[in-house]
Amino acid sequence: MYDLHAVCVNLANLLSGTRAIAEAIASELPAGSILLQTPAKSIEQYGKATVVSTANGEEFEAKKVVVAIPSNTYHRIRFNPPLPRSKAELVSQTTTGVYTKVVVSYSQPWWRELGLSGKMNSARGPILYSRDVSDVDSQQYSLAAFMAGPNADEWTKLDSLKRNRAVLDHLARFVGPEHEDKVYNVLEINSMTWSDEEYIKTGPSTAIGPGLFSRYGDQLRTPVANIHFAGTETAFEWKGYLEGALNSGSRAADEIKALLPQ
Repeated sequence: MYDLHAVCVNLANLLSGTRAIAEAIASELPAGSILLQTPAKSIEQYGKATVVSTANGEEFEAKKVVVAIPSNTYHRIRFNPPLPRSKAELVSQTTTGVYTKVVVSYSQPWWRELGLSGKMNSARGPILYSRDVSDVDSQQYSLAAFMAGPNADEWTKLDSLKRNRAVLDHLARFVGPEHEDKVYNVLEINSMTWSDEEYIKTGPSTAIGPGLFSRYGDQLRTPVANIHFAGTETAFEWKGYLEGALNSGSRAADEIKALLPQ
């Protein structure tokens, strides 16, 4: 098992963004442990053995399996035997959200030159909030704008040019007409809409409707025989955040360690 604390500490020296978390964990594992482009198609349990079949025809047998994808995508995997009724009832009714990040890059951190932090909040949309995500050492100056909820839903219906223009127009409203020329003097705009991702299809986390959580909430992380469940939505704390994802992975690992012979 990797040392989660050591991995997190090592991140302090990495500047490649949030992908650094996955890369740091991967660096602690033996070569060949991680297979990309290998989506699971089915998970079959036979007593103490579990067989995972992939979409490209490979099969893997394991004593324990951890499922860490969003619950709204569980339907992409055939479970045999099927998931228990209570867990199936819960995950079949988790709802997805719309969440997008747009990174606007500049040649200079003009907001800092104006005495601004780059941290902005709005209820009007399309931007819900923004953060300064610059890396001064590499002379990379960027603002990350986040869209979520109904405003994001409307924004995603626009074409790409209109989306970008709406983000810049909103940033311009934040700083006023006397500084809007700085807003529009852009080097690059990049966006990420999580609900468009094939294996995510939601925002940072799914939502559970009224009445379901009180009835089935404990099923979100309850193991099913040899299958354990992780992912940020199963976290006790920081659900929907990277910290929640890491904590849920630690929790699932501890569950398995307690069951396997030492």
